[in-house]
Amino acid sequence: MKEIFASQTPRCDKHQEEKLRFYCLPCCMLVCRDCMLLTHQGHNCVEAASRVSCVKEDLKNLLAASETEVVSAREMDRTIDKNSQSEEENSKKVEKDIDEHYNKVLRKLKYDRDELVLQVRHSPLKMKTVCEEVKNWLTAMTNTIEVTKKILEGNNQWEILGMKKNLTDAFDRLSERQKDLTRKAESRRVQQLCYHLLHSLL
Repeated sequence: MKEIFASQTPRCDKHQEEKLRFYCLPCCMLVCRDCMLLTHQGHNCVEAASRVSCVKEDLKNLLAASETEVVSAREMDRTIDKNSQSEEENSKKVEKDIDEHYNKVLRKLKYDRDELVLQVRHSPLKMKTVCEEVKNWLTAMTNTIEVTKKILEGNNQWEILGMKKNLTDAFDRLSERQKDLTRKAESRRVQQLCYHLLHSLL
């Protein structure tokens, strides 16, 4: 065994006449006799042949450990690949949810826009209706006032007494109607202000 090892022993690069027959334990390297005496003086050096089995065992242990790490790395790679696929699926789902929410918001905005446009288009018509109601109220109030004045000017006590309740009821109804028309007119004005404000923001 030693003869076979010796026949394969390389020569030292620094000392060509010497072969690397020794192994420096602290430096983990082959050395020749001159290296051992000069540059590795005081180091624990042993015959290289006696160290082969131990070094082989160390390398086998390193190989086994590396193979374990390879198995672990492959498992990690499979896990990462699986997670990557899962993340990709989740990403597509989130993207789909975003698109659905976006489309929902767009539909809501379009609906609100159509409602506002419809209200704006109908606003003049509604205001015109209120205006006609005010004119009718003015006509009714004017007629009631004229009738009341004529009755008072006629100074017919029976007519005054007989028409008192009818005239009072008429004035009460017209007064309530006037309040209702005022609320409608105010509502129209507020709505118009809102439209103008909205238009200024767009």
